[in-house]
Amino acid sequence: MTVIFLPLSFFTGYYGMNLKGLFNSNKTEAYFWKVCGSTTLAIVLVVGLFAFRLQFKEKPLVWKEPETEKEV
Repeated sequence: MTVIFLPLSFFTGYYGMNLKGLFNSNKTEAYFWKVCGSTTLAIVLVVGLFAFRLQFKEKPLVWKEPETEKEV
């Protein structure tokens, strides 16, 4: 849960500040979601791939028939 909400908390805190009068601070809500949404998605994907990297290596993506012993 922290992986998802920590980046969002940072960005909402940063862009939620009252920045009237500062240079280049007149961004819209659409800009916020473009920047924060894509950044959060990238962080979640990277952490998810890193967390499950061993499962991806060990298990094949294609289902194989189990091998059975042949009678001679």
